Amino acid sequence: MTHLYHRNIESETNSSLHAIAAWLEQDPGPVLDIGMGTGSLGRLLARRLGGASPPIDGVTHQREEACLADGFYREVYVLDLDAARLADVLQTRAYRWIVCADVLEHLRNPEQVLHDAKSLLGEEGELLLSVPNVAYAGLLAELLQGRWVYRDEGLLDRTHLRFFTLNSLQDWLSAHGWQALELKPIKLPIAASEFRPNWEALPERLRRHLLRQPHALTYQFVLRCVPTVSSAAQQTSPLLTASDTASPRAEATFAVELFFDEGQGFREDFKSTTWAELGNLKQTIILSIPTVQEPEKEHYRRLRLDPSDRPGLLILLYLGLRIHGDSQTCLTWSAEDEHAIERLREWSSGTVLNLSPALMTSQVILVVGDDAQIQIPLTPTIGERLARYGGELTVTFGSAGTLEGWALARSYTEALKIRHQFEHLLQTAREKQAEIERLQTLLRERDLALQTMRLAWQNYSSLINAAPSLSESTFTSPSGDRGHPACLSPLADVVKPGLTTIIVPVYRGLHETQRCLQSVIKTKVSSDWQLIIIDDCSPEPELTIWLQTFVGEHTLKNIRLIRHDTNLGFVRSVNEGIELAAGTDIVLLNSDTEVTDGWLDRLRAACYRQADVGTATPWSNHATLFSYPCWPEGGTLPPGWTAGELAQLCAHLFAGQTLDVPTAHGFCMYIKAACLASTGSFDAEAFGHGYGEENDFCLRASKLGWRHVHALDTFVFHRGSVSFGAEREQRVQKAIEIIRQRYPDYESTIYQLIRRDPWEKARRVLDLARFLHPTRSRILLISHDGTGGADRHQHELAEALGHKASFIRLQPYPEGVIWYVMSGKIATQRRWHYRLPDEYRELVLDLKALGIQQVHFHHWQGLPLSIFDLPRHLGVPYDVTVHDHYSYCPQIHLSQNGTDYCGEQGTSQCQRCLQQHPAPDGTRDIQAWRARHAALLLGARYVIAPSRDVAQRLQRYFGVTAVVAAHDELTHGHAHCWPEPRAFCDLPSFSTQRRLRVAVLGALSPIKGADLLEATAALAARESAPVEFHLLGYAYRSLRTAPRTALICHGRYDDEDLQELLAWLQPDLIWLPARVSETYSYTLSAALAAGLPVAATDLGALAERLHGRPWSWLLPVSADARAWLDLFLHIREQHLVRGLKDPVPVARSAQHAAPSAVNSPDSFDYQRQYLPPPIPNSAQADPLCEEWMRLGRHQPPAAARRRLWLLGRLAALRSAPLLRGVAARIPAPVQRRIKRWLLR
Repeated sequence: MTHLYHRNIESETNSSLHAIAAWLEQDPGPVLDIGMGTGSLGRLLARRLGGASPPIDGVTHQREEACLADGFYREVYVLDLDAARLADVLQTRAYRWIVCADVLEHLRNPEQVLHDAKSLLGEEGELLLSVPNVAYAGLLAELLQGRWVYRDEGLLDRTHLRFFTLNSLQDWLSAHGWQALELKPIKLPIAASEFRPNWEALPERLRRHLLRQPHALTYQFVLRCVPTVSSAAQQTSPLLTASDTASPRAEATFAVELFFDEGQGFREDFKSTTWAELGNLKQTIILSIPTVQEPEKEHYRRLRLDPSDRPGLLILLYLGLRIHGDSQTCLTWSAEDEHAIERLREWSSGTVLNLSPALMTSQVILVVGDDAQIQIPLTPTIGERLARYGGELTVTFGSAGTLEGWALARSYTEALKIRHQFEHLLQTAREKQAEIERLQTLLRERDLALQTMRLAWQNYSSLINAAPSLSESTFTSPSGDRGHPACLSPLADVVKPGLTTIIVPVYRGLHETQRCLQSVIKTKVSSDWQLIIIDDCSPEPELTIWLQTFVGEHTLKNIRLIRHDTNLGFVRSVNEGIELAAGTDIVLLNSDTEVTDGWLDRLRAACYRQADVGTATPWSNHATLFSYPCWPEGGTLPPGWTAGELAQLCAHLFAGQTLDVPTAHGFCMYIKAACLASTGSFDAEAFGHGYGEENDFCLRASKLGWRHVHALDTFVFHRGSVSFGAEREQRVQKAIEIIRQRYPDYESTIYQLIRRDPWEKARRVLDLARFLHPTRSRILLISHDGTGGADRHQHELAEALGHKASFIRLQPYPEGVIWYVMSGKIATQRRWHYRLPDEYRELVLDLKALGIQQVHFHHWQGLPLSIFDLPRHLGVPYDVTVHDHYSYCPQIHLSQNGTDYCGEQGTSQCQRCLQQHPAPDGTRDIQAWRARHAALLLGARYVIAPSRDVAQRLQRYFGVTAVVAAHDELTHGHAHCWPEPRAFCDLPSFSTQRRLRVAVLGALSPIKGADLLEATAALAARESAPVEFHLLGYAYRSLRTAPRTALICHGRYDDEDLQELLAWLQPDLIWLPARVSETYSYTLSAALAAGLPVAATDLGALAERLHGRPWSWLLPVSADARAWLDLFLHIREQHLVRGLKDPVPVARSAQHAAPSAVNSPDSFDYQRQYLPPPIPNSAQADPLCEEWMRLGRHQPPAAARRRLWLLGRLAALRSAPLLRGVAARIPAPVQRRIKRWLLR
């Protein structure tokens, strides 16, 4: 059946037909509508102009469409435009307008139509045409995923034969004698287009990149054209190449944006944008609201009006929301209403402030910030009708702008912030006073409790023997029954004789499989076992060959290899192994695990202690709820610890102990034969390729009365998802949906279990036992509670020395401090909290009991001064690592006004600065500040500096001579280990024609150069310089990007992904635009590791580390945007265009060109010089108290408790029948990010 093209002119307002009709209304002369469809244009003109509608003729190739258009057209011609010529049929006609709306792309020879149109136009006639934009970001998203799906209508209409971008359309028109006079881009949010599913599947960075392209959201181009009079006129219209591809000038206008929330939050790709004029006394703008694709399933929840893209003053007069087809507005706000200000206050964020009361005026004058927002709530009825019919928001502004207004706006905003801060501090002071009074009344009781506690202390060996029993821990099953407590019978009493079959399905991962199977045959166990290996048609030939060799080398052992000719899937392979097991107990073991001595005996014992236990699962580093140390998401082993060592620790601490759980974990799952016989095999039809099959099995078994336990005395290493590889995400999502359908309460049960966390006590014991291990030194790290270089360095320290030392970290916490055991890059979640100063004595006693041998200060911002006395009270030496300038500059960065390098002009300058900006603790005397820190530094065993530059400053300010520089030891080795930088001509992206690509990395604050980057990129755009800037990271505010500047922002990244991102971006140069003195710079380390050319500020560690390095450039810290752009243009001219390669430039630092008169710092080796010897006998350490393990001792922060409660509520809501469909539409990555945040 032939498709009829019918347009709904009632619901469409931002369409090509409406744009064309607007031109026709200005001069309603005779019209020829080529490709008229069902006559939508004629209907639209009749509705708008009534009797004044111009005479209009139409051309279509379908009689059905001609019949539907009858009555709105003077003449209708049914023609095949690929066979007939318009000039022959309409010989004497002379039209004012010829319309080709969405027709040229359907023709085999549209050039003939363009040629005939010239002869049919009158003397001043014009051609109006609309074509789809093949560079629409949604279409490109589909193409990038390898898809090109034709549809009945839209950009990929199955009858389209031609595809245009704006440039190709202009070239085509020019080549056939037409010149475009005006362009009207028809924009469509991707969320309202046919490409929405493919768009949401793209990575966030790639979506942002596509949206930055010119006309990324333009769905159609509508052009007004005239015939060219000569070949000389066949030029591309500057109107289209310049002004229409750029945003309006920022100096004269400001952007107004309307965001739509249809249940997935506000998004940059789903908004409407228009421009308003600065200084206009009164203006009205209209923002269109599109319909949604499936209005019966989705509706609008909220609208968000961003009234301005910059700070300033704005008079708001009126807001009116109207649904298309309605004559009246459905929601209004007027400044003249009695309660206008109160309503606006409810809708506005903190960045929209009402200035009216301060200026004693009735006008609603807004002070808008950088991210001003007015959120407009919608009733369900309005939201549903808007989604179905679309609508528009009318906004009327009064005066906006003026320079005086900007200054007043900023002043008022700052004053308001100060007032709020004062009120907050006043309230905090009152609360602190009340808390002091309460603590004073409890002081005597605390002292008595402390004495009682001291009587209960035990030593480390007592901790192992008296590890707290978890037998009381139970969970609530979906049916409401309480789980049975674990039995603590000795191992010898419960191990039953019998054969256990170990089933190992294998698909991929040669090295992982080798380690797994070797561990199975080499570990010591008492139980009898047989091993069945199932090669499920592995795509790795080397793996198949090795398996055959492995079985051949162990013919005396009970090992059997099954090889599939086709891939049956994980679950079918397991079921085959179960059949071959012939009624024995089985262990389902992943091929990326490594077992340890006694593992099988302890799992078997856990299953046979009680008759109704059906399965048992061990601890692992990567097994969700069974994970340690990173719970519940799983991760790596603690640094310096092997799986065997952790297994021994668990066996000693938790001998014979189990914990009831709702489900086992399939990475290592012991199943009793009787449970298997009554429950049946795994469901291969539903879970054929893996994930979720063990949960389904356990829930079926639970209904039959079987229990599942966690064997707390067993640990098995698990690498995680080797066989499934990239398919993991898809399989997990499918399994989750099946489990939700079959067991609606299961997900809520799991989240409730996470909230109660019955494993928390056991993980505490493991943390302390690891820390107190007699073969490791015990170090206390003291730091702030922030992120950055200091935090990263401490994690690297624990990672590098974890095999020799145990680390705990102490940092600020509300009302005091907390400490926790560090696990390399994983900070465990078990934390001990002390209120200071009241519990300082208790903190000292506890740290002594832990056997702390050494204190290492990394940072002390936010900590009380009493922390400086900890080494003396503990009787241990201490070291200090100076990560920044905090010890001699309370502003931390040697900055003035928080933006630029102060110049270090002497004590009087520092004193004036401190008077204006007091230190965090209120200190206003720079001499007192430095004297306090001099005492700390001069008493240290080692003062460790991240660079020679910092070491020399410490010598200059404090006279500290025993300074060592050691940062490189923990990261990438000494400086000579960095790869040699590549020449520009050697880069794979080299081309003399393209722009110089400059990358800036990391999180940019003003002192890191965010404002300088924006200014340089803006200058490059204004001068059309062949330089482009890419920010891999983010700034402290939203920076102006292309097309207003030559900057593209790619967003946040994980450190481990940075080298891969640099390889993808292929920059020519890394720029570090710091405005102050850096002390080390991990960002520079990433650039050096990538072997890329670098440009940086000639100051501090940047200048020191780049001095003498080829393909590196340094400019003074005072260099402005002009100087930096000139440098980049010079680099491009010399090394991209001219290809100069020899001699290569070498960075010369004025600061580091000659040897310093100040002594150079000594080298330092953490492995040899840093660690004290371990305590040879744990009994020498002060005893530990079982009080450590009390849950009351560890109270999670209130925010964490709220997050856990919220996680449980979300789980319950998503399990409800009415909300399952809504939850299913939330992208999986978003769900994972929410879950990870709630579990932090």
